[in-house]
Amino acid sequence: MPFQVYRASAGSGKTFTLVSEYLRLCLSSTDSMAFSKILAITFTNKAAGEMKSRIMESLEILRDPSKKPEDALRKALLQSTGLSTQVLADRSAKVLRQMLHNYGLIGISTIDRFTLRILKSFAHDLGLLTNVDFSGLNR
Repeated sequence: MPFQVYRASAGSGKTFTLVSEYLRLCLSSTDSMAFSKILAITFTNKAAGEMKSRIMESLEILRDPSKKPEDALRKALLQSTGLSTQVLADRSAKVLRQMLHNYGLIGISTIDRFTLRILKSFAHDLGLLTNVDFSGLNR
């Protein structure tokens, strides 16, 4: 998959765009664990939490075609994925179930947390910085 960057100012619909793109990637695949292969980076813990929350809420709505049938997100996903309403609902239910059972595999975090994770991995793998305390960096 290509690397994508979205730049936008406050109130411009970033979260809608990111959630829509994230769900498009998840639901376009027949693999209900596709979310575990997607990385979304934000700047704040609040933004990361809001994005996770919106994704889960959106999947809850999408899994039932009778809920908010005129929803803008549903329309965007139907158009961008080419799926039928029923297939979108079925995949949404499967992805939501997998996300709930594998919450730790959802790759949405802050740039700080992501960088810290990489730093810890390299330090451990290379046997470097073994005496450095990273606990103050983990927010």
